[in-house]
Amino acid sequence: MRLAGGVLGGCEVARVAAACPLTCGTCPEPAAQCPSSDDDDDDDDDDEQEGTTTTATTTTTTTVTTTAVDLGCQYVPYANTAVKYQGTGGQKLKRSSFSSVAEYLSECKKACDADSTCGGFVDDPTDRRGRMCKPKKASSGYPKSGKTFYKKGNC
Repeated sequence: MRLAGGVLGGCEVARVAAACPLTCGTCPEPAAQCPSSDDDDDDDDDDEQEGTTTTATTTTTTTVTTTAVDLGCQYVPYANTAVKYQGTGGQKLKRSSFSSVAEYLSECKKACDADSTCGGFVDDPTDRRGRMCKPKKASSGYPKSGKTFYKKGNC
């Protein structure tokens, strides 16, 4: 459908429908005539002026996708705390087997996460065999300088 110069088209005009697919059909009445852009009437008299105002609205929808990453259980460190006996029987990990303290503690947590009987682990730098983490069934300990008990919390 070809329109005369200055006549607005509605959603039936392909370029209008393509430019405004979300808003087509929502206007109460399409305008019959474009406002004139050649109106050079700069006088300040009280002439009644006719015109049409066209407002374009753009809606942007943003979709955020989140992926849950299993970070394992949360641990609460209790400095200067130890647990006597009450071992899970699980493997003790030596700090010297890892390139950093962060990696060492991360692996201690993973080992405890994998054991349903593990209530936490003691990071023991005072052991004569070298620093190591020792998995424990206990969820609390007693005061002992130099050791840290990591209590398993929310999983």
